[in-house]
Amino acid sequence: MNLHNLSDEELLDSVCIADSRSAYEKIYVKFYPNMLRYAHSKLASLEEAEDIVQDILLQVWNRRKQIVLQEKLNNYLIKAVKYKILDHISKSKRQKVYLQSINQFMHQVIANTDFTARESLFKNYIESEIEKLPPRMRQAFLLSRNENLSHEEIAAQLGLSVHTVSTHIKSAIKILKKKLLIYSFFMIFY
Repeated sequence: MNLHNLSDEELLDSVCIADSRSAYEKIYVKFYPNMLRYAHSKLASLEEAEDIVQDILLQVWNRRKQIVLQEKLNNYLIKAVKYKILDHISKSKRQKVYLQSINQFMHQVIANTDFTARESLFKNYIESEIEKLPPRMRQAFLLSRNENLSHEEIAAQLGLSVHTVSTHIKSAIKILKKKLLIYSFFMIFY
């Protein structure tokens, strides 16, 4: 099948109906730059913009059997970026408020405890929980946090895609946040 003569909607049909990877790749290559420009114009971080666009394009492939277009493909993808950005901003704001309240609470509690002993226990606990992470996730997380490497640098060093590195780091943070929240609760009340 000659993909060069197909319209955007026909390309999407090839992806959705025939599971055509080559049609998907053509859509990816064609729309990625425009989507990234739009996302980056709304977000300060190019890395966050790349993650959002890659997530959307990955969803196009993963959810290809459910996609029903009611508009031009370009408009559909840009709207998807817009909604994903709004969701990202909303989550970031909630996370910021949540972290600020925990931080404020922790400062009040820590002021009334033996800070050095608890800090040492906490550091040991964090290190032990980091060691329990899957090897690649742990490597990506430690390179990000200890070496201050960008996702691109980590991807090059570990031979992974930037998206995979980003996913590893996000997953590590999510796992550690849950563990540390539980541990913090027990440290405060016991």
